[in-house]
Amino acid sequence: MIRLVAPVLMIGSLLVPVTPVSAAVLAEGKVSNGYYWQKTSSSSGSIRWLCRSTSSSKFQKHQKCKDAGAVKPN
Repeated sequence: MIRLVAPVLMIGSLLVPVTPVSAAVLAEGKVSNGYYWQKTSSSSGSIRWLCRSTSSSKFQKHQKCKDAGAVKPN
């Protein structure tokens, strides 16, 4: 007998499959003081605005982009 095992996350008594999340980048704003906005779309179709830094691959808090004067793209 062969069993296929998928990674799961246990939340209380609920097992939730863990799958990679991908988002398509729809637009990127102009860089302002090292920060910029990124408009993304998830596989479910929801639109999200992410604050990014030119010096780090991590997402930043929205306030950093606001303080830097970054403008969201259309």
